[in-house]
This record gives sequence, structure tokens and C-alpha cells, in this order.
Amino acid sequence: MPNLAWGIFISVLLGVAMAAPSILFRITGRQEENSAATRRRMTAIYGVLSFVVGFAVFARVSARTSLAMGLAGEALAGEALQAHQEAIDFELWYRMMTPPFLRPACYSSEPTVCALSDDVIAASAGVGWGWGAYCRLFGFGVIPGLVTTGLVWLITRPRPSDGSEKPGESGGEKSDDQASPTAI
Repeated sequence: MPNLAWGIFISVLLGVAMAAPSILFRITGRQEENSAATRRRMTAIYGVLSFVVGFAVFARVSARTSLAMGLAGEALAGEALQAHQEAIDFELWYRMMTPPFLRPACYSSEPTVCALSDDVIAASAGVGWGWGAYCRLFGFGVIPGLVTTGLVWLITRPRPSDGSEKPGESGGEKSDDQASPTAI
């Protein structure tokens, strides 16, 4: 399924892009000042922000796709649809971001926008407006959140203090040669 593969690819790219600002902590050297609690908070904030942005972006793309499919239909091409295209676009976006069991009949106060939005949804049945579509959007939001969380956690990890320790040494343990001064 190419749409799923492209969605996952774009989700991963979005996660990498959302983690990029955390590199500034590494470059500027301010990373040493951070405690473990600050690192956890920063990782959580970046991850949640990345999830929200990813979910909103994919919901917007799905809403735009629905509108394009609805406009392609002959029955929906009219002056009323063209006049209210922006309002219909936002109506579809809000509906796409809301779980199916919480969706109101309409977000707009204009009955024309509500009726035209319902017509666009009916004409764009291929996009999907049920639980399957909502879970797919949610998953496309979770992927950048996880990618961002992992990258921020790796980027902000503590550096070795002076570089004199060899990899694998913990610094606190003594070797057999140093264990006691009376060792033979």
C-alpha cells in the first residue's frame, strides 16, 4: 500500500525535523548544565509537540484530499461550494481530527457549510471517515512523536567529562592491580 509507506516515510522525516532544534543544546555546550530531570522534560515536550504537529498535518492533508475529491465530482461543482471552500476545508479538518464518537453534526454555524461538507464527505468515500481512518491518522502522529523522543534523548545524553576514561570503564571500580596495595 503506497499511501501507508509514504505516510510512514513522511512521519519519520517529520520526527527528525522536529528533533533538530535539540541539536542546539549539544552545539552550544549548554547540555552539561542540564540535569536528568531537565533532559526527561525536554524529551517529553519535544515528543508531545511532534505528535500534535504530525497528527494535525496528516489530518489537514486528509481533509484537503477529501475536498479535492469532492470538488472533482460533477454534482458538487457549483458556486456555493466555491464560495464556501475555505470554511468547508476547516470544517472537514476539524471533523477529521475529532474521534468518530465525539464528532458533532457540524462545527460551523452556517447550515450551507454543514450541508456542503456532508456532500463532500459522501463524494469522497475513498478517504475514510470512520475509526480506521482516525486510527491511521493517530498512528501517523505517534510515529514522529516516537522518532523525535528517541532522537532528542540521544542528542541530549551526557558527554564524557574529560575524555580520559576508556569505553567500558565505569570509573568507580578498581582493577585487580589497583585493588589493594599488598597484592602480589
